[in-house]
Amino acid sequence: MVFKMGVRKLGNLLNIPEEMLGESVIGAVYEVQIKTKGISNPQQVANLIASELPNRVNLTIRYIEVGADYIILQIEGSPFAWALLLGFLPQLLLLAGVVVMFISVWSVISAIPSWAWALLAIGGGLVLFGPTIGKALIPKPAPVYYQPPPPPPPPSY
Repeated sequence: MVFKMGVRKLGNLLNIPEEMLGESVIGAVYEVQIKTKGISNPQQVANLIASELPNRVNLTIRYIEVGADYIILQIEGSPFAWALLLGFLPQLLLLAGVVVMFISVWSVISAIPSWAWALLAIGGGLVLFGPTIGKALIPKPAPVYYQPPPPPPPPSY
């Protein structure tokens, strides 16, 4: 599934010269292509990028396309420092991955029936408290009270 936001500006892609990597040019549109390892919810990642990236870096997002293994951003310079953008993208993608993981964990947890959770709780309780309960159930010998020593044997002649 591919999720797209905005209108993509068509044209030829040119590599950015190294001397221009300090700051962006006002009004210039840049395309950033990111390869990822599997995005399970492209819409959520696109919304996260659209909401968080302009807050962190002074830029305007013109187009976002998020696929299963790539992200394409078209951003307009206003100006911003490339170091800020390149430093923030890994944090943003990590956050998106964590959010997707928590949603996946919740969907798995919610699919498990309540009786299975009850059995899991009982089993955990037995693992934690079972040895103590077992020791309490073992019968103890009757207490031995003080008894005087037996009389000495009679002398033998």
